[in-house]
Amino acid sequence: MQGATWAYGIFVLGVAAAAVGAWAEAEAPVRDLRRRLEAVARPRQGAPEGPEPFRRRVVDPLLAAWARRLGRMTPASLREGMARTLERAGRSPARADMALLGRGLAAAAGLAAGLTLALALGLPARLGVIVALLGLLVGPLLPTVALTQAVTARQRAIARALPDTLDLLVTCVEAGLGFEAALTRVAEGRSDPLSEEIRLALVRMRYGQGRADALREMGRRTGVEDVARFAAAVAQADELGTSIGGVLRAQSQLLRRLRLMRSEEAAAKVPVKMLFPMVMFILPGLFLLVLGPAVLRALRLGLFR
Repeated sequence: MQGATWAYGIFVLGVAAAAVGAWAEAEAPVRDLRRRLEAVARPRQGAPEGPEPFRRRVVDPLLAAWARRLGRMTPASLREGMARTLERAGRSPARADMALLGRGLAAAAGLAAGLTLALALGLPARLGVIVALLGLLVGPLLPTVALTQAVTARQRAIARALPDTLDLLVTCVEAGLGFEAALTRVAEGRSDPLSEEIRLALVRMRYGQGRADALREMGRRTGVEDVARFAAAVAQADELGTSIGGVLRAQSQLLRRLRLMRSEEAAAKVPVKMLFPMVMFILPGLFLLVLGPAVLRALRLGLFR
């Protein structure tokens, strides 16, 4: 009875730690946007009315303090890698410490879940330690996999939107707009991750960063090879003084050819990818449907006696 009580207690603590870590990770972009909007609106509204919510008064400062303490103990290379991953996933790189805290809470939740499982099943001590260590390893792996999938999905969306964005840029530049005005027009008319990156690059240009540096930074920030190639071509044209319109048209045609080649390559891989499920799942069912009635009829006639 006492072991079951300890198991339930550890399970509740693990679930609570996992919930706090998941909430801190999921709410980070929303809280950043809300703070920026409130900072803009506060001079107009004056002092806020009523007490602040409990989450903002207690939970947020507590999590921020834990994250800062963990960040001071974390190697700089690990923090930079997490910041780069968050940036490519479309989140603020300043949340790297909070993301590392969420990973630590997920590890604690995995360890608690492993101990709970070992105590609930009454496993031997050695096997229980192995199960707990497995939970400790699997716990931080789940948010890492989720973040990696978010990065991959965003990079695919950026690569998919780049050819159409370049076509619009070519049209705007050839219609007489400047390059930055064309970027502004295209970014305002579209709502995709690439447009968000373009808007961020435009903000950096307005605050004094050079156009070539801002575009190269955009290519590094996204981690997409096509965007980096486009940024390098535009930066080179800007430095050499060549026509931006011609460079944009050449890049657009190149991306169209690359997308066609990638589509053909993906289509060529389809038969190979279909081979395993066809052999393992489709052909056995087909053989059963075709030969099953004949085998049953032979068994009734006694042909196999």
